Order: sequence, then structure tokens, then C-alpha cells
Amino acid sequence: MRKSRIVKLILTIVLLFFTLSLSIVSVLAGISAVNILGNPNNVQLVGAPDPDFSDSNPNNWQVSIQFYINNDGYFDLTRLSFSLSMSYYNGSSEGTEILSVSQNYPNIPSGRDLLTWFNITGVEVPSGFIVTSGMQFKGDMTLSGRYSLDMLEFRAVFTNQTIYEVP
Repeated sequence: MRKSRIVKLILTIVLLFFTLSLSIVSVLAGISAVNILGNPNNVQLVGAPDPDFSDSNPNNWQVSIQFYINNDGYFDLTRLSFSLSMSYYNGSSEGTEILSVSQNYPNIPSGRDLLTWFNITGVEVPSGFIVTSGMQFKGDMTLSGRYSLDMLEFRAVFTNQTIYEVP
């Protein structure tokens, strides 16, 4: 065999190896996505948000939201974060956003789960803001992260969730 044929054969084998490796990772990534997001019990809010709006000063308000995520996939879940965007509604269909925060959480290894709390304290409100009877506080919550060796992103969105209604 000539040297050029040997080099060509070696390059072909190397390229075949890389192609097969990437194909396997892609298939496992797809199966991971189906395993994690295909089952609604794998990503969920646990119970209702637990607000403490008893103080008249919004800087002392607290909101706690418990969430659960189960990593049924083949890869670790990384860059996990939970975000909350909260608005108040005072008898109108248009809400006024008063809060937008995000917290990061540790990686979840394959086959493990995470049950934890998202906690915030202090809410910035417009000057002259007054809490009135019938006012509603609603939130859009997003749980996001990356999997499959950080190549794919997932996002679970919970929209228009009631956090608190003023009696």
C-alpha cells in the first residue's frame, strides 16, 4: 500500500469515529429530553407559592416557591436557574410588573433529583403604591438549565400563576 492510501484510511477511520461519537451523543440527548420533559411529574411546582405580605412595607415582603426537578436523562443538568417575574393587578387585565429576579442552583447529576425553595425578600414598588382589597399578585416562573454536555437548553415556563390575592 502506498503512504497516501494509508493516510487516507487513517483519516477515514478517525472521521468515522467522531461521526459515530456525535451521533451517539445526539441520540442520548434526544432520549434525555423525552425522559426529562416528557413526564410532567419530572418538572413541577410543589404546592402553591407561599407569600408573606403581612407587613405594609413591600421591602419586608417575602415570597417562597418550592419546585422539584427529576433528572431522568443520561447527562447532568447544569446552569439550573429559577426566575420569577411578578406583577400586580388592580381590577384591570393589564398588570404592572414589580419584580423580576432569578436564582441559580447546583447541577443535578444524572439519575438524581432536586427539591428546593426559591426565596425572595423585598419587592420594589412604584412610589405611592397602596395595597387595596381585591388586588392580585401574579407571577410568571421559568425553570431553565442545560443538559447533554451543555449543548442543549431546556425551559419549563409556568405563566400567570396567582401568588397572592388581597382579601
